[in-house]
Amino acid sequence: MLVKEDKQSRKSSSGPRRILALLILCAAVLALVLIALLLPRGGQPAAVQTPTPPPADTAPPVISGTHDLTVAVGESLSYRAGVTAADEVDGAVTLHVDSSEVNLTQPGTYTALYWAEDAAGNRAEAPVTVTVVEAVTVEDGDGEATADDVVDSAAAQATPEAVNALADEILSEITTPGMSRYEVALAIYNYVHNNISYTGTSDKSSWLVGAYVGFTRHSGDCYNYFACSKALLTRAGIPNVDLTRVGGNSRHYWQLVDVGEGYYHFDACPHPNSYPLYSFLLTEAEVRAYTEQCASVRKNYYVYDYDACPVEVVQGSAPQVPADTPAPTPAPTPEVTATPAPTPDPTPTATPISTAAPEPPPTATAETGGPAPETTPPAETVPPVQSAAPSVDPQAVAYWESLGLLWLEEHPEGLEEWDAWIRWLDEHPEDVIYWEQWLGERMEFQPWEGQP
Repeated sequence: MLVKEDKQSRKSSSGPRRILALLILCAAVLALVLIALLLPRGGQPAAVQTPTPPPADTAPPVISGTHDLTVAVGESLSYRAGVTAADEVDGAVTLHVDSSEVNLTQPGTYTALYWAEDAAGNRAEAPVTVTVVEAVTVEDGDGEATADDVVDSAAAQATPEAVNALADEILSEITTPGMSRYEVALAIYNYVHNNISYTGTSDKSSWLVGAYVGFTRHSGDCYNYFACSKALLTRAGIPNVDLTRVGGNSRHYWQLVDVGEGYYHFDACPHPNSYPLYSFLLTEAEVRAYTEQCASVRKNYYVYDYDACPVEVVQGSAPQVPADTPAPTPAPTPEVTATPAPTPDPTPTATPISTAAPEPPPTATAETGGPAPETTPPAETVPPVQSAAPSVDPQAVAYWESLGLLWLEEHPEGLEEWDAWIRWLDEHPEDVIYWEQWLGERMEFQPWEGQP
């Protein structure tokens, strides 16, 4: 009886033990499965991946579009036209121009320095040569080409072979291998402009005659300047298109040329001495403005048959404001305010210039006679401290620069003050609005409508 009860007791206690053992076995199997899943095949725990730091930015920005510049004494330069600065990390970066060594009132060769810096402190520099030349002009009353052409005795010698030989000889002297198309065109312009004396009459029976006479006698009227330019440009492989004045009381001849960025006006002939112009690669807007400015001494200076022109001419960087756009209100400052006036016409015609006299220019330096290398604008227009600088609108800068250059044509005595402003803007491009207001005091225009 006791033996039987003992067997029953053992049997009843073995059930929970088996269940517990089974649970332990299942847990062990589950643990092995999890370990197999979590561990890599090599049996070692996966290493923690540490992010690789980006490589240090050691590449400087790239400055593009620079080239040597030539300007006549007393004229101003647009240093930034076509020049950009970009960084592979930061994108577009601010372009600076140091023109403190350039004296636009004294003929000579100078150096201007373009530079840009990215956020990492990498700096790029690009020096260019600025050549200031004497302006060659003719008397206001002299016509460029009269209706009474002459027959030159050299006409029989002006064969294509003879003109090409003369052009090739000149090109071998004024150009070098590796020159860009722009540089070759500039060398041609300077040669023709400086090596032909203006007379007022010529044989216009053929451009070959005009070129031959200009090359061999170094004299003639606008037709000879045009013909010599045509011969040299064509032999140099530079596309060019002939233009002739229409509607004037005298004739005039010049070219359109394409040095790789579209067709610009090219006219190596001297201009009236009251309106000197260095007419190398001018936009359509610039020649139309000049036409209006010198209308009192020369009618329809750069008017031609627009419909018959076979190419599209670069119009200019100044933005066109629709005529029905409401006039914007100038941003107020404690010092100056711009004078309201009608919105500029959208067509690229000349802009009326205020006759108000400019403020006295900065004091010239004793060494060069040029503008003092100031880095701040005139004292009366130093901008006040602002909590947020106005945004920079490149179109606004181009618009006001084009108007300012027109003002300079009428008021060359303001060149030094203009240059002081340009240098100041190189260091403070965000404060272009104060430059606008300075110009607004002298010209009858509203600030560009895109400017806040």
